[in-house]
Amino acid sequence: MENTAFQNNEATHRDQSVPGQNSIATEETEKPNGTQHGTVEAAFEIAIEAADNSDWTPEVNVKCGFMKGILSDLRRRIPHYWSDYKDGVGDRKSIQKTISCSFFLYFACILPCIAFGVLNSDNTRGVLTVEKVIYSQVFGGLVFAVFGGTPHIVLLTTAPLALYTNIIFSLSVEYELNFQAFFGCIGLFNCMFLVIFSILDLSKLMQFSRRSSEEVFALFISIAFSIDAFKNCAKSRLRYIYFLYFLWLKINENYYCDESLISMKNLTSQVNFSLASSDLSEPSRCAKEISLLYLLLLLGTVWLGVSLFTFKNTSYLNVTVRELMSDYSLPVAVIVMSFIGSFLFRKVEVLKSFQPTNDETFFTWVDLTRLPWGGVLAACGLGFCLSLLFFMDQNISAALVNAPHNRLKKGSAYHWDLFVIAAINVVLSMLCFPLVHAALPHSPLHVVALTDVEIKEENGHVYHCVVKVRETRITSIVSHTLIGLSLLILSILAYIPTPVLYGLFLYVAITSLFGNQIFERIQLFFTEKAAYPPRPYISIVPHKKLHMFTGLQLVQLAVLCIVGFTPYPYLKMFFPVFIFFLIPIRHKLIPKVIEQKYLNALDGL
Repeated sequence: MENTAFQNNEATHRDQSVPGQNSIATEETEKPNGTQHGTVEAAFEIAIEAADNSDWTPEVNVKCGFMKGILSDLRRRIPHYWSDYKDGVGDRKSIQKTISCSFFLYFACILPCIAFGVLNSDNTRGVLTVEKVIYSQVFGGLVFAVFGGTPHIVLLTTAPLALYTNIIFSLSVEYELNFQAFFGCIGLFNCMFLVIFSILDLSKLMQFSRRSSEEVFALFISIAFSIDAFKNCAKSRLRYIYFLYFLWLKINENYYCDESLISMKNLTSQVNFSLASSDLSEPSRCAKEISLLYLLLLLGTVWLGVSLFTFKNTSYLNVTVRELMSDYSLPVAVIVMSFIGSFLFRKVEVLKSFQPTNDETFFTWVDLTRLPWGGVLAACGLGFCLSLLFFMDQNISAALVNAPHNRLKKGSAYHWDLFVIAAINVVLSMLCFPLVHAALPHSPLHVVALTDVEIKEENGHVYHCVVKVRETRITSIVSHTLIGLSLLILSILAYIPTPVLYGLFLYVAITSLFGNQIFERIQLFFTEKAAYPPRPYISIVPHKKLHMFTGLQLVQLAVLCIVGFTPYPYLKMFFPVFIFFLIPIRHKLIPKVIEQKYLNALDGL
């Protein structure tokens, strides 16, 4: 059966599938009266019987042309352009969803902007500031919301991009290159390769991808968010409790000894010194209460946000109130915990997340003539590696947005979206602003925030069946307009405590696990067989093969984690290559150990 994710006629996109996944059946099929019914098991049995009788494998059409993909994307999406606005305000429920989703996107985007802005500022010695990240977010988000083909895609500067920026800055310092020119040149080469990918229809190569590969990468992103949160929590304990951190500060020339008594376990003597500094971000005393409050605010943000997010699954109050509490879970959690941290405990000095700056050179074009030819050649190589990261992230995010269970009806625009991303980043590169691309898990969560679901229970297991998804551009336009207006109140946003920012990371990581099949199958390792949920693939695939497939996915995840979290920055440069290798591994290696008929059941939808 032919893959439908990149077909050119609109009819095939009525049930949009993820690139590389055949459309044997969807997990919920509709009865004539519109109710949901799980007939997928019968469809699986038919497909597996066909696979037994003939060596059936999904066919993949990878015939690439010149501009054909972009033109077909435009023909498919332009007729729906005005409906992309009307669908967000078509009825009272849609207006309610649009408003709540706009606030969700505002907080889900502005807080990572602040967090990654602080990280970029530290890594580049103040060249890329929080303000520049916000400017990038506003420009990229608004342009893509108006001109992009898939309105549910959310653009962000991400952790891999922050890492790449750090590597670029380190290379510029090591080889005495102008950082702005080097960064801008790498960004332009990246955009050049993205334009080539889009006009040559290379996004069709993603048809070789399968849901399992995409979910492995999505799970890696969730792990990365979690590690960032707990790593900064650990830094807080080192900063305010443990002696070794103070010892490190003592040998820094910015600090001097004074008279505070701090003891260290296993030392026979006590060392007397306290720390003073003009830098308010560093501790001036040993303060265990700050570390404790940091942990409480971080976990409190996660607990309150996730509790409100899952409140719709309870039987308390009425349906409308439950949905409202779930829709506004993120903004409520951030506001409540920020108030607790900044006002109720204002005598406990919790660090501000950043200090606003007044740099009048924000909108100065990069002078590329300051880069020697050797630097240009290096920028070309780094730009190609960066383009692979953009290519994979963009297409995987779009694939998860267009997954069959989301029931989107207007079709995809993989090639056009990639072209728009390239155009956006040309401007950002020339201004030496942080680059942006489609973000996980924000893009799939954007779909969830605009979805009406029907909750069903079968054999004690609760299922969420998608009834309707609003395909609208209004949410992205409104949220990024609010982010732009936030530039006027940066001094107020600075009062959002740092632990609340990282609590947001954990919230996003946890909520993105809902609906991730690999996470569901990992739980089966620790579940009694009699209590397995009544999923069709569980009743069809032998449990040994089922666990073997999950184990192979975990091996791939472990490799991504080793490369992504390695302390060697130059190895991290090749992280996009390892992401790309997920495709041939799934397409060529895994079928050698697991029969194709079982792969069709596990990974065929």
